[in-house]
Order: sequence, then structure tokens, then C-alpha cells
Amino acid sequence: MHMVDGILFMGGLAFTSTEIVLSVLIYRLGGSEAAIGCVFALTELGVALPQLLTAPFIDGLPRKKILVLFSGLAQRIPWLILAFLLFFTPFNQDGRDVPLVLGFITTTFLITGFMGPAWNEFVASTVPRTFRGRLFALRQAISGIIGIGAGFAVTYILETADFPRNFSYLFLTTFLFWIASLTCLAFVRETAQPVRNHESLRHYLFKHVPDILKNDGDYRWFLVVKAGMLLSLISFGFYSVYAIKRFDLPASEAGAFVRYYMLGMIGWSFLFGYLADRFGHRINIILFCVMVIFQSMAALLTPSAALFKVIFLFLGANRSIQIITFVAMPMEYADSRDRPTYYALSNTLLAPFYLSALLGGFLIPFIGYRGLFIMAASFASFTLLCAIFFVRDPRRIRCES
Repeated sequence: MHMVDGILFMGGLAFTSTEIVLSVLIYRLGGSEAAIGCVFALTELGVALPQLLTAPFIDGLPRKKILVLFSGLAQRIPWLILAFLLFFTPFNQDGRDVPLVLGFITTTFLITGFMGPAWNEFVASTVPRTFRGRLFALRQAISGIIGIGAGFAVTYILETADFPRNFSYLFLTTFLFWIASLTCLAFVRETAQPVRNHESLRHYLFKHVPDILKNDGDYRWFLVVKAGMLLSLISFGFYSVYAIKRFDLPASEAGAFVRYYMLGMIGWSFLFGYLADRFGHRINIILFCVMVIFQSMAALLTPSAALFKVIFLFLGANRSIQIITFVAMPMEYADSRDRPTYYALSNTLLAPFYLSALLGGFLIPFIGYRGLFIMAASFASFTLLCAIFFVRDPRRIRCES
């Protein structure tokens, strides 16, 4: 059920991909580079920001399923509202409607952040540790096959339907996939887990959380590496718009970008899942950094639109590692009582770094897209050095203990 849920959720998201389709929508609405950067930044920030506030409440729940289901339904509603607004409302293309669209997008991902620790513990308590990497890999790979079909559908819809109704159809399709995915979670069997009851939110935030950061040095280095990873994402939301502008492509090319992006997720996810289960997640972090450096340099040097599409294969691979490793790795630093806190810390504590894409949008007028890609490669190089010399995999730590 977890696998089918992930397949349907990520397959549906391919129709409104954050890095590609939503960026093109903001571009078509007349949004600036800063507004385009907001798409990636606000979605990532929305997921990260609420988690540490909800984690102590979730720590005290022996079962998380009901909370996951109710918040999951609320998470999906803004996509349905956007579908109706884009269909029935005459949107302008002068940028005036951009804040409204960004508001609905942010709402969905804020709710995602609220339910994040509950969902994380829900998965951790119902899936054995040695199967999680392969579970996430299978979800990625099979949803990627759906995503390739979604890429063709995106191209067809954007070419044949009038703007903005063409994007309305995409939002509605994502919503229907998401409702089906949520239904699957209702069938997952959950057993009660040990809980940690905190004295108060103040005790939790100012005593329990600092104790974790003080006493767990290996986890601190993981946070440093994740911060570097987030900074290296400064250019991720701009590849599609950069290609459209540089090679004078129609907006419908976003469908082709989605296909390559999903193909990258399929082609790499099995490898990353196997590596995570067999050798631990550290090796995936190293591969992530190497690929960011490569794709950044390729964006600068690629001479044609046809070759530029290959870069989206690596973007898909990067997203695959984010979902397999940067989601699953925090689960392995703690036992069931503290897993929601460790997961929340790895997101909320690093919330400012999720604004890297927004920063990129503000920097483009001064340093250009090329300067942005160079910055991404520099941050990835820093992260690579930290991962090689300072990060130990949680499984190795347990073995040594």
C-alpha cells in the first residue's frame, strides 16, 4: 500500500512538476525570475517550516495514521481549487495573478510540512529498515513510468488547450491521482508505538532539541551536508525557463522536459535504492554532489536544445536521491520515540536554506543564469568534501557501537 500510494502521488505530481510545470505556469502568468524562484523555494520551505512545531505533538501519538489521512486530504484541496480557478477565471499575463497562484501552492506544501513527521514515523513504523531504500526506489521508478506518459500528456494539453485552461486540466489530473493515493494509505495496518511525552513545547524546543544537537555529532554533520545540498538547489527551478529562453522554445516543451526528468528518476532509482540498503545512504550523497556539479557545467556548455534535455535526466536522478536518502536517512539516527523529532529537525532547522531558489531568482539580474549554475556547482563541491571526510552512515555507527 505504501508503494502504490507513492506511485500514484509522485506519478500525479508529474503533471504539475514543481521544477518544470509550475515554473512555466508562473512564467506564462508574467512572473519575474524572483517569482519563478519562489515556486521551488516556497514549496520546499512550506514542507520544512512547520515540522518542528508539530513533532512534539506527534511524538506523543502511539498511532499516526488518522492524522496522516486527514491532513493528506487537506493537502490536496488547494490543487482542486486552482484547477477550478484556472478553468473559470480569466487570468492576466502581466504578473498580477502570480501571488494568488503562489499562495495556493504554498498552502498545499505547508500542510505537507505539518503532516511530514507523522507520515515519516508512519512509514518507519510499518516498513523494516532494510526495505526502505528499495521501497522508495520502486515508488520512484514506477511513478517515473507514469511520469513519462505524463510528459506526453503535458505536451499535448499545453499545445492544444487554451491558456490558462490547459494548466487547469493538469492540476485536476494531479488531484485525482492524489485522492487515489490517499485511499491506499487507509489500508496500511499500523500498530501502536512507544511514545515520548514532553513536559511542554518550551521544554521540547529549548531543552530536548538542543540536547539532541549537542550530543549527536554525527547527526550534526548530516545537517551540515543537507544544508549544502539545499544550497546547491539554487538553480534547480530555473533549468526549464533557462532552456525556453536560451533556445527560444515554446512552453509545450515543458512536456519533453518532464519526460526526460521522469526517465532520469526511473533509470537511477533502482541503483540508489540498492546502494542505500546495501551500503548505507552516504554513498548516495556523494553521487548527488557529483551529478549537481556535472549538470551545472553541462548547462553552461551544452550547444543545443536537444542536448540540453539530457540535463533533465540528472535532475530526475537528483530528485530520486533526495526522496530516497534525504528522506530515509534521518529515520536511522534515532529510535521510534525520537524519529519524528529527528525528521523535523532535518527540515525545520534548515528552513532558511530552502530559500536558496528564491535567492537565485533575485541574483539572476546581477549574475545571470550562468553565474547561478556556477554557484550551484560550488555549493555541491563544498557538500561533497563534507560528505567524504566528515559524514558517517548511521548503520556503520550502530555496528561500531
